[in-house]
Amino acid sequence: ENLEELGIVKIDLLGLRMLAAISDALDLIGQAHRERIDLRRLDFRDQAVYDYLCSAKTIGVFQVESGAQVSIIPDMQPRTLLDLVVEVSLIRPGPLQGNMVRPYIRRRKGLEPVTYLHPLLRPALEETLGVIIFQEQVIKVARDFAGFTPGRGELLRRALGHKNAGQAIAQFKREFMEGTLSKGAHQAAAEKVWQMIAGFAGYSFSKAHAAAFAVIVYWSAWLRVHYPTEYFCGLLRNSPLGTYPPNVLESEARRARVKFLPFDINRSPARPAVERGAIRHGLGYVRGIGDEKAEEIVRIRGGTPFHSLSNFIRRTRLDRRSIEALI
Repeated sequence: ENLEELGIVKIDLLGLRMLAAISDALDLIGQAHRERIDLRRLDFRDQAVYDYLCSAKTIGVFQVESGAQVSIIPDMQPRTLLDLVVEVSLIRPGPLQGNMVRPYIRRRKGLEPVTYLHPLLRPALEETLGVIIFQEQVIKVARDFAGFTPGRGELLRRALGHKNAGQAIAQFKREFMEGTLSKGAHQAAAEKVWQMIAGFAGYSFSKAHAAAFAVIVYWSAWLRVHYPTEYFCGLLRNSPLGTYPPNVLESEARRARVKFLPFDINRSPARPAVERGAIRHGLGYVRGIGDEKAEEIVRIRGGTPFHSLSNFIRRTRLDRRSIEALI
């Protein structure tokens, strides 16, 4: 915020370990199947992927593996990329605090009619069944309902999300109320709409951000469906990530009929790898070893296998605790 006041462009860069896991999975697919998958060419219409997502057995899938997400998947039944955009946006502070999750789901299931506090809100809220979900909708509501310019609507959104913007918000509210009344809205409707956006904007989630997340949801689910061995190997290589620890991911992989090969001091790499259609555990997965020592063991081993325990001890010079972890 201070940077913006100084006129300096601020860019947030989000690092996601899931992207590394996906990249590793693609490399493993290329090695095992002699094909290079370009996820950017997917059309987001693979119904097998949506069938899998709708099963809610989504441990290991980006963004939709948490208990809260799993609880709404059976009701959401996502079938398009837009459905995934909405789904990853619903379990956020804004919709949850604004009590917008259940109304959206009930409307999606046809259990209650789609209604709008005022007809002027329909263009901004039609795609989300009359419920405000995305950050951008705050700006659209201010534009359509109160006559704000897009720039003024963005300033309103920022003020609503600012901790110390009491005076600015009071000014915006007066401007908002005057604009809505000039458009023929009643005072009561104007108050309700103001409360709706005021309670939501401070915790809102950008649709653009949600769309980027939804793409990664689809990519990870697509790999989980079509290349489970390589996908789970990618996850294990980059653990910890997401909600669950490596042992839970391994259990989920086994439920998906992924096979595992045991640790082998002469065959295991430092990190998990795909070998003969199964996942060979990496030495770094052993408690007490870790990635750094595992890489050192593999480097020392080179092309000359360890032929006895004494040979291993002599060549690696590991401490007693590390050796006990391996044996």
